[in-house]
Amino acid sequence: MIAKTTDVIVGLQLEPPHLDPTSAAAGAIDQVLYSNVFEGLTRFGPDGSVNAGLAESWDISDDGLTYTFKLRSGVIFHDGSSFGSEDVVFSLNRARAEDSTNAQKALFAGIDNVEAVDATTVKVTLKAPQGNFLFNMAWGDAVIVAEESIADIKSSPIGTGAFRFGEWKQGDSISLERNMDYWGNAAALESATFKFISEPTAAFAAMMAGDIDAFYGYPAPENLAQFDGAMFGYGTPIGSHFAPHHPDYIDLTGNAPFDPGAAKALLAEAGYPDGFTTTLKLPPPSYARRGGEIIAAQLRDIGIETEISNLEWAQWLEQAFRGYDYGLTIVSHTEPMDIGIYARPEYYFQYDNSDFQALIKELSIESDPAMRSQMLQKAQKIISEDYVNGYLFQLALTSVVNAKLSGFWKDAPTQAVDLTAVSWS
Repeated sequence: MIAKTTDVIVGLQLEPPHLDPTSAAAGAIDQVLYSNVFEGLTRFGPDGSVNAGLAESWDISDDGLTYTFKLRSGVIFHDGSSFGSEDVVFSLNRARAEDSTNAQKALFAGIDNVEAVDATTVKVTLKAPQGNFLFNMAWGDAVIVAEESIADIKSSPIGTGAFRFGEWKQGDSISLERNMDYWGNAAALESATFKFISEPTAAFAAMMAGDIDAFYGYPAPENLAQFDGAMFGYGTPIGSHFAPHHPDYIDLTGNAPFDPGAAKALLAEAGYPDGFTTTLKLPPPSYARRGGEIIAAQLRDIGIETEISNLEWAQWLEQAFRGYDYGLTIVSHTEPMDIGIYARPEYYFQYDNSDFQALIKELSIESDPAMRSQMLQKAQKIISEDYVNGYLFQLALTSVVNAKLSGFWKDAPTQAVDLTAVSWS
């Protein structure tokens, strides 16, 4: 008899800076922990739909201001403590507090009050109606945590998910173990290990040797001739901060065509006929490191010299994201439907446009689909025509999975490696 395989080893390029998804803008945290260890009131399905999570149902008042969530009964945290309404109150209040370090704190700014009606009922009152409120509650930044676990959450996370945190071998791997007390359907896997391999050639070797069973965001090695450019021939050009597969996407790639001659003329007009020197700070992923080399060469052709700094993820978060200490940088934004970040002058873009801010404010309270579509398209045009960023391409999620494994997400509505439905045939 052949024993059934009940563990999986998943390769990832990036190691998380820590393990608290509610206090960092690192998609690498959600890759490991979203849905597996931590859960929110709602959650994303593999098709991007918003489904019930720790809240089994909810009612919305006629004026759109009050959401009454009915929580699941019998849910316990991984340390054995009971989950209830007070945990929701704590988590949402912590996320919206004045001293909150939540990277998406703005998602919670519209909350006026959070009240525990009873042990399994929570009432959330908003300052104004929000068409995206249930969607926002599905983000990794909105997961529910126990107050007692906060002191050690960055190294020993405790959630309610189908997997418990096992061990973090820093610089190498993170392991998870099946939660036998899970409130929902038990995971088929008994254990899972996330192995961090940043180099494309090492990732390729690990796959070929069978040392890993799947690689999420597989960085194809440079010596494969069929791949070219920053993402080896994969990716979709974009002209604004919006996903091409979304029905409200509009093609604005023509706003910034590749034209070195026009670029030189604009430099001269701005007072830099001989160009200038700036910094280009790059996080670890292949798209950034390879893309940075390509862009640096293109900039050099028009007289702009770049001083490239290859940073580790924690360094990039500290210097570029939080410190605004960069001339240029390249990064993939993995958060779903996040065009609203351009309405936040304190965000690392430092873009301050009152018209755009007013538009996003209107969008947040608009519930009519046709009107929302018009507003989203207008928002795309504004930031594209203001050239807030250089919009390069929609990053392709190229993953490699053992043919005997099933249950992995084929698309990525959010940056997560959800293992709750993964099994071996």
